[in-house]
Amino acid sequence: MQYFLAQFPDDTRLKVLFVQGKKAKVYETQVNWLAIAEFELYNPKPLTMSTVFPGGTSYIGCGMDSMQHCVLGFQSSTVPSDASSSDESDERESPQFDTILDMTSLQFGDAGRGFKGKGLFVLESETDYTARLSTLARDNDFEDAKFSLQLGNLPPIQEKWLPEVAARAKARWDQRQEKTFCGYCGTPEPAKRCTVCRVVYYCGEVRDQDAG
Repeated sequence: MQYFLAQFPDDTRLKVLFVQGKKAKVYETQVNWLAIAEFELYNPKPLTMSTVFPGGTSYIGCGMDSMQHCVLGFQSSTVPSDASSSDESDERESPQFDTILDMTSLQFGDAGRGFKGKGLFVLESETDYTARLSTLARDNDFEDAKFSLQLGNLPPIQEKWLPEVAARAKARWDQRQEKTFCGYCGTPEPAKRCTVCRVVYYCGEVRDQDAG
């Protein structure tokens, strides 16, 4: 995600839509009004294994004493005091996020599913997310997380591969009017369009509300 957002100008407006309780909430922010939070999960509950391509490296997602986890936090109105800093990391006091985005929550199985227990990722308020953490692991140190503007020290293959993937995703986004895709799963050229917003497309009846 950091490589994808880095392709936009810092003042690019970003609309965030999420559900808190049973009420939909939406606000606008900027692509540079965010921070990455890195923290530890202690005694993660589910046991999963994932493989990262093209290198084919496999990771055991749980079954260990602790594991590092990272999420993206968005703010709606207040720019972090050092958002313009060029430092890659900053162990500062925890900022207040309006929304947390966890793109890798599915590694925890059903406990990591987002909206309505169907989502492929988690996008929710910080309060709801910290409550969710208790279902993912027996304990965590989210309150003492390390915050940064970007992740560093990635393996060389990921340093090369991730920007290429982000560039393809950006090209797809720029062409979304001509080459549509499902707002839920990403399937190209879905046959249906949301009857409410008339903008989001989806590929199945049950995904109408999920895509929107």
